Amino acid sequence: MFGWLKPKGKASAAPSLGEMAKAAKGIVDAYDDYLEKNPIGLEVRDVSVLPFPKRVILNAILIELTSERDARIRSFLIEIGLMLASFQEGIGPKELSMAPPALSAGPEAVKFFDGEKLLQALADHQGDFERHEAVYADVLKERIEQLAPLLEKAAEIAAQRS
Repeated sequence: MFGWLKPKGKASAAPSLGEMAKAAKGIVDAYDDYLEKNPIGLEVRDVSVLPFPKRVILNAILIELTSERDARIRSFLIEIGLMLASFQEGIGPKELSMAPPALSAGPEAVKFFDGEKLLQALADHQGDFERHEAVYADVLKERIEQLAPLLEKAAEIAAQRS
């Protein structure tokens, strides 16, 4: 009788806090490595380029943030957490950027332009400005309305523990 009340198979044990913290650190480190190798400014990239699903990275950052005692590291975690908004669904393999590809290569590439060549590269660039503007509005909205409140709350929890 009441067979539906009996457990079905062996339930898996929930991970310990230590295991969660270790996993979170590995995920955050992988995301940080990605950002170091692929700096992001005003570009918008597809979520598929991230080393883990976006939600997994956010959760890992929140776990790290709530236990971090160093205010400088908390600021860094908030900064990279906010950058998650720059990764959106449906962007495709080519990032959306307002800058010509030569300038997207970073500050080293800019050194090779003189003033006139730089202005010409900017004038000649045929980027998808309307799409970038529309998508970037979503990026800003996500940062302000979703990510910032979560990250700030996690930082407050950590500050109270310090």
